[in-house]
Amino acid sequence: MSCCSICGFAGDILSTSSDASLAKSAAWLYPIRTNGKPSGHLRGFIGPRCLHEANMGRDHVKSLQADVRVSKHALDRFIERDPGERMSEEAATTAILKLFGHAQQIVFQPRFMVERLLNNGQPADYYFHAGWIFVVTQTNPRTIITLERQWHRRLGRDFWYAKEPISVSVG
Repeated sequence: MSCCSICGFAGDILSTSSDASLAKSAAWLYPIRTNGKPSGHLRGFIGPRCLHEANMGRDHVKSLQADVRVSKHALDRFIERDPGERMSEEAATTAILKLFGHAQQIVFQPRFMVERLLNNGQPADYYFHAGWIFVVTQTNPRTIITLERQWHRRLGRDFWYAKEPISVSVG
């Protein structure tokens, strides 16, 4: 019996065998290969829990690699406006980054863009995913300065997906 290279979980190795007794086992270990293909060099094994956690963390890591920060104001607005159970600030930050990892840039009608520029006090980019609108600074480090719910605004009527990354400049 082998074990997970990360946590040491012991289990049966997943194979292409059609053995019915192995198929009933819930304790599979998945092979880790250098190129992700069956022909790659075997590096070790990963258990189901570690594999699940690795898949869950993929979006979070992508957001962190994109060098995006979350402001305290955005964190407070998310906790205030999220309809789910109360969560810790760390969990809320992770949730924001995961949502942002799927977000696509949007633009509002021109009259709203001018109003938004005045409200934010600085040029910003806007992103949308799952009913959340992310307001992100254009300067480095990129920071999510606030989050809004979609509410009555409609995609295709009040805002659209940007065809190319767009910047609103002052002056």
